[in-house]
Amino acid sequence: MEFRSWSWVAVAVAGLFGCGPDCASMCEDGKDCPGANKSIDCEKACEDAEKTAEGAGCESQYESMLDCENDNKDKICSAGESCKKQIEGLASCMAK
Repeated sequence: MEFRSWSWVAVAVAGLFGCGPDCASMCEDGKDCPGANKSIDCEKACEDAEKTAEGAGCESQYESMLDCENDNKDKICSAGESCKKQIEGLASCMAK
C-alpha cells in the first residue's frame, strides 16, 4: 500500500487499543487537512483498521504507529511524515 494511504489510515485508526488517543476524534480532525476525504465514516474506518491489523498479526506495529500519530496530533496534517518509520513498519507487516 502506498505511503500516503497508510498515512490516512494512521490518522483514521489512532487510538483503538486500550487508553490510547481517540481514533474517531483524530480522524475527524484529519478531515480538515488539504485533500482529505471529508466523507469518510471515521467510526467505521477505525473499526475496520483495527480488525485488519489484528487479523494480520500486526498489533505491535499498529500500536507503535498509533502512539506516534498521537504524539504528533498537533500536526495532524503532516503526522504521516513524522511517523514514516512506524507507518512503513506497519505496511511491511501487513504485506507479509
